[in-house]
Amino acid sequence: MKDDENKVISTETSFTITQTGLVVPTIAEVRASTKGDKVTTEGTVMAIHQKGYIISDATGSIYVYTNAVPEVAVGNKIKISGEFDNYYGTLQIKNATVSSNNGATSVTYPTPIDLTDPAKYEEFATFDATNPTEFAYVKIKGVLSGNYNNIVTVGTSKKTAQFDWSSGDYAALNGKTVVVKA
Repeated sequence: MKDDENKVISTETSFTITQTGLVVPTIAEVRASTKGDKVTTEGTVMAIHQKGYIISDATGSIYVYTNAVPEVAVGNKIKISGEFDNYYGTLQIKNATVSSNNGATSVTYPTPIDLTDPAKYEEFATFDATNPTEFAYVKIKGVLSGNYNNIVTVGTSKKTAQFDWSSGDYAALNGKTVVVKA
């Protein structure tokens, strides 16, 4: 900057940035944890299962295992702490406590991936304990083969998918071909 006499005037501004509290790790950061790590994250409840729920943020999704009917609702924005686990390829948080619940918000789900073709399903379902599953919204077709975990077998694949229909009559559907869109 120059004044009327063409002298250079120097101006400096200094400021201090202070963070209060901890930055909460994203779900992607939690998914990179090691089994047994104590973790904290926050997200929106996207789905309820009979023994847990799925939370999502802009970086991904993770299953929260409760071993009981969850005490949260779809759309709740929550902050949780618990223990990171990899249960047969499903990355999850177990022994979780909810430290804040900001109530219900609207939830927008992405367009489901169409996996009704058995070959597409087989290609998609490649996870195991060393290659963890990513939660996705999909449309699948198969035979309902059991009530525990509500397993759907697709085509001739040996792989299964789980879904939960909390108000459904599984006994009436068991053994029948179903199309599930979630």
